Amino acid sequence: MRFVLAIFLLLGPFTAWPATAPRADASVAQSSHLIDELRRMNAYLALAMALAAVAGGVAVHAVRLNRRLQRSEADLSAALRAIPDLIFELDGQGNYLRVRKSQDELLAHPKSDLLGRNVRDVLPPEAARIVMEALEAAKERGSDYGRLIRLPLDKGESWFELAVARRSAGPAEDSVFIVLSRDVTARYQAEEGFQRLSQVVEQSPNAIVIADTAGLVEYVNPAFTALTGYAADEAVGRHARLLMSGRVDAAVRRAVRQTLARGEVWEGELVNRCRDGGEYVTLTSISPLRDRRGRVSHFVGIQIDATELREAQRQARESEQLLRSSIEAIGEGFVVYDADDRLVFCNEEYRASFPRLAPFIEIGRPFEEILRHGLALGQFPDAAGRQEAWLAERVAVHRQGNAEIIQHLDDGRWLKIRERRTPLGHIVGFRVDISELVRAKEAAEAASRAKSQFLATMSHEIRTPMNGILGMAQILSMPKLAEQQRLEYARTLLGAGQSLLALLNDMLDLAKVESGRIELDEQAFVAADLLAELKGLFDEPARQKGLSLSVDWSGPAGRAYVADRHRLRQMLVNLLSNAVKFTEHGAIRVEAGEIAGESGGRQLEFAVEDSGIGIPESSQARIFEPFSQADGSISRHYAGTGLGLSIVRSLARRMGGDAGFSSTAGRESRFWFHIPAAVADAAAVESPAVPATPGEAIAARFSGRVLFVDDHPLERSVVSALLVKLGLDVSVVGDGRQALDWLAANAPPDLVLMDCQMPVLDGYQATAELRRIPGCAGLPVIALTAGAFDSDRQRCLDAGMDDFLAKPVLFDELAAVIGHWLPSSGGQAALPEIDTAQLRAWIAELEPMLASQQFDALGRFRGLREFARGTRIEPWVDEIGRLLAAFQFPQALAQLRELAASTGQES
Repeated sequence: MRFVLAIFLLLGPFTAWPATAPRADASVAQSSHLIDELRRMNAYLALAMALAAVAGGVAVHAVRLNRRLQRSEADLSAALRAIPDLIFELDGQGNYLRVRKSQDELLAHPKSDLLGRNVRDVLPPEAARIVMEALEAAKERGSDYGRLIRLPLDKGESWFELAVARRSAGPAEDSVFIVLSRDVTARYQAEEGFQRLSQVVEQSPNAIVIADTAGLVEYVNPAFTALTGYAADEAVGRHARLLMSGRVDAAVRRAVRQTLARGEVWEGELVNRCRDGGEYVTLTSISPLRDRRGRVSHFVGIQIDATELREAQRQARESEQLLRSSIEAIGEGFVVYDADDRLVFCNEEYRASFPRLAPFIEIGRPFEEILRHGLALGQFPDAAGRQEAWLAERVAVHRQGNAEIIQHLDDGRWLKIRERRTPLGHIVGFRVDISELVRAKEAAEAASRAKSQFLATMSHEIRTPMNGILGMAQILSMPKLAEQQRLEYARTLLGAGQSLLALLNDMLDLAKVESGRIELDEQAFVAADLLAELKGLFDEPARQKGLSLSVDWSGPAGRAYVADRHRLRQMLVNLLSNAVKFTEHGAIRVEAGEIAGESGGRQLEFAVEDSGIGIPESSQARIFEPFSQADGSISRHYAGTGLGLSIVRSLARRMGGDAGFSSTAGRESRFWFHIPAAVADAAAVESPAVPATPGEAIAARFSGRVLFVDDHPLERSVVSALLVKLGLDVSVVGDGRQALDWLAANAPPDLVLMDCQMPVLDGYQATAELRRIPGCAGLPVIALTAGAFDSDRQRCLDAGMDDFLAKPVLFDELAAVIGHWLPSSGGQAALPEIDTAQLRAWIAELEPMLASQQFDALGRFRGLREFARGTRIEPWVDEIGRLLAAFQFPQALAQLRELAASTGQES
């Protein structure tokens, strides 16, 4: 009985083992322990069998125990096969003790090469380091899990997860470690891919939200938070409708539900709401996610913030609209043809450039086809008679893409065409209306021709009196001339010079009017009286040509107006002179009357009609231009400078009115002008003053000393002689510096006559320095200059001068200015009486000659001039002589009649 009990005690540990048999999924520590137990059981079994041999009583029990052991070993073997891991035994220094289970393709070296070797010799350094760290951790804690090592295997780079357990319970240095190495390459790669995908999702600039099939949010990325304002913990678990703004149409919401219900992707634009209540526009894509069985488990929504996109689209639309409006506003035709030469775009100005062709200017039409329509309409005059050749040339130039041509249209306009090819092959073109430029060029060329004609005419008009001046000067320089001859030649010389001066004054008048610097002298006058005066002036010249002259005042009788009577008379004289000159037969009629002004004020209109030669249509556009005549040739039948009509229009516009004409070539002309004029009191009208004439101040004598400063020897000689004639004591110097030296060395004179343009020191600077000389601050200084404009006068006054004389110096003007600053020496000598009967005879003889413009009047006039010498009518007669020297017969006749009227000698 004690023996049996001993056997039972020996086998006692085995009786409990089956209950603790390891399962297939036991941990590494349990598997190792199981193996050790099996080994012990084998030992115990051997001992038991030995004992059984000694004590046969235990035989039956041993058989049973062996069967149970076999079953356990089978279970253990199956468990080891089920474990998908490599199993190693290592000591504390990392040496391989056993390889319990191996898959050769997963080993870094063959199994036979591992036993007895250290992990540091077998594994890569980094992997060996991790294994040693795991052993150290297992020494302290008994186990270590989860470390990853990377091994370069034949099949490629692989990853293994380690699980380490210390087997023995002895000292740490004697410990043996069970190491399970599981191949987790697929899982690692999947996790790595998932991590990359997570980073993509997390870092995506677009908002991403994942919701389950019930619409509950399970995930949102940072971009979602940035866009909506909802943090992840605020959105997760809530329904996706938290983003709904209420501004999405029901039809859109229904389409979303139906599309997702079919398991399809929905894409569209939504208006969502932010956390703060604001709204934003998104381009949204909602896609179903399916599980392994193909059933929809989640929905992923990707939202692209379209607010900026919409703003960019709005800006793009605005930019396009701005570009289009700019193209429409450039005032030039703009067109684009594509690489196939078809119309892509054009603005309205381009269509307006070709009004009759516009219906055929359609998007998509080829350039050549549009041109053919234009040819059919006769749009291009240059193509007349050669349409196909013209078309081929035009298309070839167009397709070069680098054209710049001028095109004439059938309506008289001119277009500048500029075309350029773009890098994409399109042709961009501009059409610029340069009709005004062409007409201006033609006008400039015409003006240049007119100016040349005018210069030729002026040369003729100037050379005629100049011939008299030079001829008489040469004759006067000859010896042994009788006094009577000398005086006669001198008068002829004076008359020719006065004629040149009158021509110069006309040109200055034109310049003053056109520059706006002419001064108007407005005074009351009776319009009907002005017409009567003109009729009296031109009656005889008209009668001599067999013309009838009539005047017609249609306004109230005797009404007076305020205007510049002198300029009106000048304008009417110009028109009437032209009418008489260009009319060979028929009648001339002068009309005047009141008309209504544009602003309701009163205006006077004057018109001169004639039945003359008229004006050719080709000359009508430039008839009022200066330097322009209908016939500019030197050999023309009618003389004149061509300034008259230009002066008329310029004066009319200066007075606030205008001038114009109508004419039929070969039949008639009507020239008119109108000006604003206020009604005046007729009682305020004064009789016209007798015009000032040369020699009127011949008897005036002055006393005083004059310093005359001029750099030109001839000027010094002539002017100083005139000053001596006026009884003055004259000192002469050559420039401003000499004048200052003279004043410093002599007592101040009574007056200084100062030329302005001089070398060394001009008159302006000399005057300024003169004022600083003691005793000269108030010294009268009279400017003497060739500048005749008001600006010249003002410059002299600004420089400190007191008065102004324009060259050439006329004796009467010199005397008048001197008389303003110096006292007279004692009055004028008594003038002899005239023989009225003889005067009447002279007038009767000369009047018909002047009326018929006979050159014999020049010879007979010499007798009248000799008769008037030294009498009170001498100035009048000298003025008539000046007009005759300029061949101004009508004006000379008018002056003769005024002389007769003033002396009571009317015929």
